[in-house]
Amino acid sequence: MKRLSLVLALLISGIFAAGSALAAGSFDIDVTADVINACSVTGAGTINFGDLNPMSPADQNDVPLTGDLAIRCTQGATVNLTAVGGTSRTLASDPSGSIAYTLNLPASLTGDGTTAISLAGITADLSGVAYANQPAGEYSDTVTVNLNF
Repeated sequence: MKRLSLVLALLISGIFAAGSALAAGSFDIDVTADVINACSVTGAGTINFGDLNPMSPADQNDVPLTGDLAIRCTQGATVNLTAVGGTSRTLASDPSGSIAYTLNLPASLTGDGTTAISLAGITADLSGVAYANQPAGEYSDTVTVNLNF
């Protein structure tokens, strides 16, 4: 009987030991994330050449963008700006006046992730000759600028 008890005790301890060995171990979990290049655009901007006097036409160069336009991009994102329709533009009036001007866009901008990108490089140039023989009126153009990154 003692022998049977000893055999059973050894068998039972062997089963638990084998069960413990099967339950022990480790594994790896790969955890990943991708931060994408992204930008947000808020507000609006204006380039205003002001009142143009055709009796004393003068060139208007590097007229800056003003307003509350803000572009924020992922840190390190390089952003290229392109104007739909190009940068050689026309201000138009109703019914038939037109004034040629050039929109200047920086070659690229770089985001820092938190603050708005400086838009100081967005300007426009207008030659006095372009409006010297135009009728009085309000002239305007709407430019769609795409951000490519």
